[in-house]
Amino acid sequence: MPSDKQKRRSIILHIISGGPIASQQQLLEKLRRRGVRTTQATVSRDIRELGLVKVADSANGYRYLPGGAGHGGPAPIAEGVVYSITASSNLLVVRTRPGHAQSVAAGIDSLGWSDILGTVGGDDTVLIILAGAEKAAGIGKRLGQFFALR
Repeated sequence: MPSDKQKRRSIILHIISGGPIASQQQLLEKLRRRGVRTTQATVSRDIRELGLVKVADSANGYRYLPGGAGHGGPAPIAEGVVYSITASSNLLVVRTRPGHAQSVAAGIDSLGWSDILGTVGGDDTVLIILAGAEKAAGIGKRLGQFFALR
């Protein structure tokens, strides 16, 4: 069963994948609207430990993104949440801890990688649909770095 911290962080990843969040205060308000009671200091620590970065967004000023998104460097998010990534043709199957697949899918969607057409998140499995089978190994490896798979 996921801890409150894991649930909160899962919700944070889902929120930032849904649109621009310009400040910690705005993120804190969205968490409160979802019934998550926490402090700004805790949100700040979650942002740091999830590896989220604040980047310029041409439409709305700034937004939070998973580390490595938009600037190429692999920075793990939600380390320990993803267990495996397996390729099959133009699909990747990502196994996660129970209850985390939808947040992982949202995080992957937020990367904006053009070779990823979309994701479907269940409870502990994410299905990633790729633009072509030839991309599967490379994208699987990049995602493995992103999620700090050993």
